[in-house]
Amino acid sequence: MNKLNILVKRERALGDVLLTIPAIRGLKEKYSGCRITFLTRKNSAEVISGNPLIDEIIFFEENQVDYNNYDLFFDLEYESRPYMHMVDAYCQVADVNPSSKELFIVLDQVEIEFAKNYLADYGYNSEQILIGLHSGGSSWSCKLWGLENFRYVLNFFKEKFGFRIVELGAGDCKSLGLDMNLIGQTSIKQAAAILKHCDLFLGVDSGLLHLAAAVKTPIVAVFGCTDPDKVLPFNGISLGIQSDGDCTGCRHWPPFPRTYAQCTRDRIYCLEEISREEVINGVWEVLLKTGRLANKMKLSFRGEF
Repeated sequence: MNKLNILVKRERALGDVLLTIPAIRGLKEKYSGCRITFLTRKNSAEVISGNPLIDEIIFFEENQVDYNNYDLFFDLEYESRPYMHMVDAYCQVADVNPSSKELFIVLDQVEIEFAKNYLADYGYNSEQILIGLHSGGSSWSCKLWGLENFRYVLNFFKEKFGFRIVELGAGDCKSLGLDMNLIGQTSIKQAAAILKHCDLFLGVDSGLLHLAAAVKTPIVAVFGCTDPDKVLPFNGISLGIQSDGDCTGCRHWPPFPRTYAQCTRDRIYCLEEISREEVINGVWEVLLKTGRLANKMKLSFRGEF
């Protein structure tokens, strides 16, 4: 029997493409020996390059695809299923039930060495708590909690406990200037290698959040228009902080499909209602839960500010 030739499509974006990995795993398990070709945009392909589940990556920019060359075709989309976790939506489209919903990204030695050398150059040592921050860029304003909020939270940990901070993101992000700044200076895989060293990712719902999940870094993220239950990894060590406002999670409301959420109110109340103390408590909670504080700092946390 000939092995199936399967074409999978996810056009963009970084996080959306990375979240297809469980569905790809499910296809490999369901159709033993199949060959999987992944069709995407060039600027999204790095997150899946080198992945052993994928046999070939082709680009919209370079290929006129003849779909007749493939036995099966799956257009992976979650937008018509915003009531589901994104991973589950992809798996439903592909009609698979993978053995694991974990994400992963393949890092080469050059990226691993980049992260190691960069952190060493800035005096980081493995006894320090390292926070990877992504405060968000210029798009999706209804996901942004605000630079001054993040500044307050990170200054608390930096000044009182000596936490180290490394800022990550695309060139449209603004730096807090608190410690190490890699905004706009890394490839996707270099950023993933830095996140692999971090004890925690702190930030917003973004592609970098999913990169952190792919390298098994615990997550604390603030959510406004999106729902953490539809986004966060299935790892039990990540926390989404969201207000109880009546407009929270509007990205998942009908009509479907939803491809973008633009706030229609005069202010983004759902994010304004998240307090700085909630985020500080969330960071403590996850670091304590994962044992990072006990292992690295020998702290006895008493819940005091």
